[in-house]
Amino acid sequence: MAETRKLAAILVADVVGFSRLAGADEERLLARLRAQRSDLIDPTIAVHKGRVVKRTGERGDRRVQERRRRGALRHRSPGRDGRAQRRLDDESPTHFRAPSGTAAPIDYAAEAGPAIALRVQELFGLAEHPSVAGGRIPLTLHLLSPALRPIQITRDLPGFWRGSWAAVRSDLRGRYPRHVWPEDPASAAPTTRAKPRG
Repeated sequence: MAETRKLAAILVADVVGFSRLAGADEERLLARLRAQRSDLIDPTIAVHKGRVVKRTGERGDRRVQERRRRGALRHRSPGRDGRAQRRLDDESPTHFRAPSGTAAPIDYAAEAGPAIALRVQELFGLAEHPSVAGGRIPLTLHLLSPALRPIQITRDLPGFWRGSWAAVRSDLRGRYPRHVWPEDPASAAPTTRAKPRG
């Protein structure tokens, strides 16, 4: 009976902790967690052929014995939820900060993986491709014109700068002559504005 009550207490504490993490935007959080699972957790399980074992909790572990003494509820501290939220924010941030300073929301529910949509000028000065999960998952970039029309979708920004940027640049220069279109966007200053008149 006492063991059942302890397990129920742990379950309640986990549900409360997840509810705090989810907040008001539960669907977006679940999409972030799904992206982590398919790209990080499932490959680890496959490497170990489904036998992923948690090593803590063996008999000699002093922390486990201390937990048993204190009881399940007293061991769970409010700080655990904060650490979990920080780790989730580090691995799967909700927004990408562009070189221009714009915070673009990351769409984790996108079909091709985590994606952002930004005006191409806001990414000037970015020499490496943006990613999440500590650099393991590249973001799908939906590059937009100054009028927010789609230009290109890429998962290799440096390759785009070196390759098809020249053709895209000549087309955009004709359509948007008041905007800056550098030959080397990887080393140009990012902007959210057109050239000043005059």
